[in-house]
Amino acid sequence: MAVNKKHSRPISVADRRFRWSFRSWLLDQSERGSGVKGQVARSALIVQAMHGKGAKLIAISDHFGHGSSWVWWIPGEEGCEPSCTPAMVRAVIIEALSQGWCPDQAGADFRCLWRDPSRPHLSRI
Repeated sequence: MAVNKKHSRPISVADRRFRWSFRSWLLDQSERGSGVKGQVARSALIVQAMHGKGAKLIAISDHFGHGSSWVWWIPGEEGCEPSCTPAMVRAVIIEALSQGWCPDQAGADFRCLWRDPSRPHLSRI
């Protein structure tokens, strides 16, 4: 299934065109674990080649607040949760390509953990 054009944004990286979408959701108690209190959000950055065919990049993160979209984040500012910016998306795409993501070839989605929104380092899952 292709990334929905209506709820995604275009981006160009290294002379390639992609569409990206960013969504967050709250975890229920069974997903959080018994020792975690309060609300916990998980987010996913989903990227696909503009033509809509080929493997998608799915980067999962716990570092974005529920309801985050694509507004700016000021690191270290109190009460300001990180949000996904086009610069972050570009860095994640470049990192995924360097780790072997082939957006023009059909196949399994390239799934990874994006642990730190200030760095594009990805861990495959």
